[in-house]
Amino acid sequence: MKQISFYIPDLNENSGRYVDKALTSGKSLFRGEFHEKCTHYFNTLFFPSKSYLVSSCTDAICMALIILELQQQDEVIISSYTFVTVANAIKNRGCHIKLADTIANSPYMDLQSVKKLITPRTRVVIDMYYGGIVSEENVKIRKFCQENNLFYIADAAHLIISEETVQTIIEIADITVFSFHETKVLNCGQGGLMVLNSSLINHSADEVYNHGTDKDLVKITQKKFYEWTNEGLEFNLNEISCALLWGQIEGSKKTVDNLKKNVSKYNDRLKVLKDKGKIQNWTELNQTSFCPTIMYLVLDSAENCTSLKEHLAHKKIDTRQHYYPLHQSQYYRNKSGKQDSCNNASHLYDRLLRLPLFSLLSEDDVITICNTILTFYEAKNSALV
Repeated sequence: MKQISFYIPDLNENSGRYVDKALTSGKSLFRGEFHEKCTHYFNTLFFPSKSYLVSSCTDAICMALIILELQQQDEVIISSYTFVTVANAIKNRGCHIKLADTIANSPYMDLQSVKKLITPRTRVVIDMYYGGIVSEENVKIRKFCQENNLFYIADAAHLIISEETVQTIIEIADITVFSFHETKVLNCGQGGLMVLNSSLINHSADEVYNHGTDKDLVKITQKKFYEWTNEGLEFNLNEISCALLWGQIEGSKKTVDNLKKNVSKYNDRLKVLKDKGKIQNWTELNQTSFCPTIMYLVLDSAENCTSLKEHLAHKKIDTRQHYYPLHQSQYYRNKSGKQDSCNNASHLYDRLLRLPLFSLLSEDDVITICNTILTFYEAKNSALV
C-alpha cells in the first residue's frame, strides 16, 4: 500500500536555480540580490505598510514586541491553542502571558474569553489566523482592540500571501507576522516576515531591524559612523533563504490553485459525515479570497479522533493533531502557579485531526484518504448494528 505523507515541501526548479546563482554570483550573502527582490515585492504588495524579512516567524514576533516598547509587567493576551514560541517570545520580553480560550469546536480565539482577561496592564492581543483563514471572530477581536486602545498583532504564520488577501491584512492588524518555515505553503526552509502598519512606521523599527543601530540613516545622511541607538537583534533573513523564497513566490499562484482544489475535494467527499454530525467543524472552502493551508476535522469525540488516527496510520496515511494547549503544559503551570480553565481548547486538542494538505498532494491521494475515512465510519456503524 502506498504511503501518503502528511506534508512534502514543494521546492520548485526556480528556487534551486536561484540558490545556485546566489552562491556563485560572488555577491553578498547578506541582504543581496534576492533579499532585495523579496523585500521590494512585499513592500510593493503591502504598501503603504512596510515589510521586514526575518529569520523566523518567532523573530517577527520578538521584533514586534520591541517596536511596541513592551515592558515588564505589561500583559499580552494569546490563545491557549497556539504554538509555544508565541508564548516564549512574550516570556523572553519579560511580559505577562494571559491565555484566552477558543470558540467551542473551533481553533479560533474567543472574543468573550479575551474580554474577561483585560486589565489596566493589557497592551497587546496576538491573534492567530488558523489554517490561513481570517475568520469573523478575528475581525471582531481586531475591532475590540481598536475600541480599547490595544495593539493587535496578527499571527498569520499559516496564511499564504496573495494579492487577493493583501487589503484585508493591511486593514486588520497593527503588525502582521508570517512564517516561511518548511512546513508552510510558502517556504524557504526557515524564515519569516513582519509587516508594520503604516501608522507605526518610524526610524525606530529600522533601528531594531539593524541590530539596534542607525545604520540606514548613515546611508541617507552620509554620517561617518553608525551607533547604538535602540534595542535590536540580528533578525535578517539570509540570502540563500531569500533565493529559495523568491522561487516560491513566483510559483505561488499554482500552489494556491492546487490547495483550493484539494480542500474542495475533501469537502465534497466528506460532507456526508459533517451532515451526520460525525465532523463538528472543518476546513471549508468558502467564497472568501483566503486560501486554506490546513485541512482539519473536529470530530465528535476524542475516542473517534484517536481511533481514526490509528486507522489511517495503519493504512499508511500520515495525520497529525495540533497544538497541545498552553494552559495544560507543565512549564506554564509550574511558572504561573495557575490552573487556568480553557475548556474549549482542551476539548479541541482531543478532537482535532489534521489531514494531509500540500500543493504536491494528488487528487487520487485525497480520494484515497477520504475513502479510508468513510470506510472507518461504515465499519463503526456496522459494529453497532
